[in-house]
Order: sequence, then C-alpha cells, then structure tokens
Amino acid sequence: MNIKEYISSGIIETYALGLTSAEESRELELLAAEHSEVRDALEACQNELEAFALKEAVTPPTSLKNKIWNEIQEQDTASKTDNVQETQNENSGTSSKIALEPAWQNRNSWIKYLAAASIIGLLVSIGLNIFYKNKAEKYTAKLTQIETKQDSLVAQNNLLKVISGPDIIKITLAGVPGHADNKATVYWNGNTKEVYLALNNLPTPPSDKQYQLWAIVDGKPVNAGLYEDNGKMPKIQKVKVIEKAQMFAITLEPKGGSVSPTLTQMYVAGKI
Repeated sequence: MNIKEYISSGIIETYALGLTSAEESRELELLAAEHSEVRDALEACQNELEAFALKEAVTPPTSLKNKIWNEIQEQDTASKTDNVQETQNENSGTSSKIALEPAWQNRNSWIKYLAAASIIGLLVSIGLNIFYKNKAEKYTAKLTQIETKQDSLVAQNNLLKVISGPDIIKITLAGVPGHADNKATVYWNGNTKEVYLALNNLPTPPSDKQYQLWAIVDGKPVNAGLYEDNGKMPKIQKVKVIEKAQMFAITLEPKGGSVSPTLTQMYVAGKI
C-alpha cells in the first residue's frame, strides 16, 4: 500500500469526523500503529479540527438564551402537570400516565436528535472545509509553479530570438588554466551594444558568491553585469550595455559583485 496516497485520499479526515465504517476504522488504526506517517497525519488532522472549531465558534445571541430558558420552564411546568395528573389518576383509579408520557418523551427525543444532527453537520462541514482547503492550496502551488516555468520558457525563447539576430557577435569564453572544462558564451549586439550572457559549463557558485562578467576595454576591466542564479531567471540573461571591448572574462565574486575583478577567481575568458 502506498502510504502517501492513503493519507491524501481523505480517509483520515473522514475518520476524525467519525464517519468511517467499522472496517475502515480498524484498517486506519492498524496502519497508524505501524506507520508513524499515518499516526502523525491523524493527530495533525484532529488538532486542526479542534483549532478550527474553537476559532469558528460563534457566541449565541441573548434571545436564544431566553428562548432556551423559557423552554426549560415550560418543560418543568409540563412535568409538574404530569405528576399532578398521575396522582389524580391514581386516586381516581384510572391511569392517563400512558397517554401523557409519550408526548413528552417524543418531544425530548426530537430535541436530542436535532442537536446531534446539528453537531454532525458542523463536524462534516469543518472536515470538508479543511480537506478542500488543503487540496486547493496544493493545486494553487502547482499552478504557480507551472506558470513560473512557463514564464521562464517564454523569456528564454524571446532571448533565443534576440541572440539569433544578424547584428549579434558570438564570443566563446573558454576555461583559463585550472578551469579547462569550463565554458560560457557572450552575445554582443554590434548595433545596440546590448550584451547577453550564457553559462554553458560553470560550477554552481556558493550561496554567498556570484559570477560577474567583465569587459576588457583598452586593457582595463569594466563591470559588464552579474549573472543571477535564483532558479527563476532564464539561462541566457541580458546584462549591461558595453560600447566597446576587446575581450570578456568571468570571475567568481562575493554576492552583489565587486568593483574590480578577483583575478585568482577567474574561470573563463575570450577575445572578440
């Protein structure tokens, strides 16, 4: 049995509401004893139901209190009347107790059934709300994830069209000594001077580091932009506008970039 599928089937919520059959209850209790995931999910569901019930509790109106009090008084009066009638019947040798008791008992039973039905209805409503709320949150998260990927793909496709244009100059940045396997590509628009960067084969940087592109202009390094690697950005990224350059290079710098390149952390470089 797939425990994760069993937990997500809704059987735990149904059990917590007391709506499972005897066989379903036995099965869940056995699984809870054997699997901590089932036991934890059951406890979490019961805690959620209790917290939700307390949170959504509504203070009854004052009129309801008066109505209940009047009902109690009426019932008390009816009870006294029954006792008097019973005494009179006993004295007269007849018994109308049989006729009076069923009406009172039926009325009392009806109130009990109504209260029980209300409680069950409330619990079912709470359980279904929690169940469908969790489902909705899961589907919303999945939809957001899909939309994010779709947006990234659209951006990637748009960039691919741009770097395929006739004005684009492609510069391959090969690995420097010590990083022979590393590679990156710069796409430089000779007309607009816009620069696009793709990291073809560079190791994932530490969380406190970031790759920075440098343009070598008249022998001096000029900051050409940072490569953002947050999982949402496209692989090919637009960086800064560079009017002229003789070559490009990439170094690994502290998060946020550096004013000047750390030459000992240079990974790739390439001439135009």
